[in-house]
Amino acid sequence: MIKNEDIAKEVIEVLDDCSSRINETIRLVQGKCCDEEFQAYRRAAGFVMGYIYTDVVAPLYKEHPNLEPPELRDDIE
Repeated sequence: MIKNEDIAKEVIEVLDDCSSRINETIRLVQGKCCDEEFQAYRRAAGFVMGYIYTDVVAPLYKEHPNLEPPELRDDIE
């Protein structure tokens, strides 16, 4: 996907920040909206965060394994 490791690292950092900020919005909605709105929003936000990881971040980790945090690696014993 992105061959340049420095650019891939920067993209991952930005997307990690995006996921953190989306997570913050979930807490915001939970605290200020009814349960029905919260459940619907949490589901939609979860899809966004899932796609960020599965469609962008995971492929970047596959292309640049040294960028993947140790706690996410399959080879941990």
